[in-house]
Formats: sequence, structure tokens, C-alpha cells
Amino acid sequence: MKISNYRLTKGIAYILLASIIASVCIIVISKEMIVDITFSVLCLFFVIMLFRLQCVVFENSGNCITFRKHHPFTMKKFIPPFIELPESSIKDYSFRNGLGVSHLTLKVNSKRKKNMVVKLFLLGFTSSQNKKIVSSLQFIRLNNSN
Repeated sequence: MKISNYRLTKGIAYILLASIIASVCIIVISKEMIVDITFSVLCLFFVIMLFRLQCVVFENSGNCITFRKHHPFTMKKFIPPFIELPESSIKDYSFRNGLGVSHLTLKVNSKRKKNMVVKLFLLGFTSSQNKKIVSSLQFIRLNNSN
């Protein structure tokens, strides 16, 4: 099972890019100093948001859980995993829904560290995608408790 927020983040990236171009055009056309400063700050904010925007892909292949993060304008065919964990190492999880942002906390048993905690922010996933992630993690936790 593969779940991604690629379409939403790509749409947001295009909107941010259009906003940056519009802000630069307004700065060039405007002759008011206050308007120039305001749109310069706004343009800087949009650029920072554009660089920080990330697509997140949750993949459950049966024996392994993989999270991949990449920028929406990345042209690479292979994206290395951000986190890759065997299902047997996942001890527990916590999933909290916020306003457009979900917080996922995984408690993992590893050989190096007894209890390791992995925290992820999942931006832009729909409620049905969140339910699929939660059901997948519940199934893993149920299998690991037996």
C-alpha cells in the first residue's frame, strides 16, 4: 500500500510560485516604498515556504514500512527513504489529527537503542488516507503484540 500527498503539495508549490512571480511584478510596478517593503517581505515568506514544502510517501510493503520525503519539483526517479523500519521493530504508535497536519509518533525497538521514538508531521493527507495509515499501523501493532 502506498499513500502520498503529492498532488496537494504540487498544487501548493505552483500556487506559491505564482504568488512569488506576482509579488515580484507588483514590486517592479509599484512606486510606493511601503508597498515595496510589504511585498518584499511577503515574497521572502513565499520563497521560504516553497523551499520547506515536502511530499511525504507512506509505503507498507508487508514486511517493511517506509517514509519518503522529497520536494514536489524533484525530478529524480528514485527517492531514498527518509525512514525505513521493519514491521517487527514497531512497538507502538500515536496518531493525532490536527487542522491539515497529522502528528505520527512511532515507538521502535532497535538493537542499538532499547526504545527509540520517531516523530513525523504529515501535512496534507486526507481523512481517508489518515484512516488507511492508522489501520495499517493498528494491524502491525496487533501482529507484534502476539
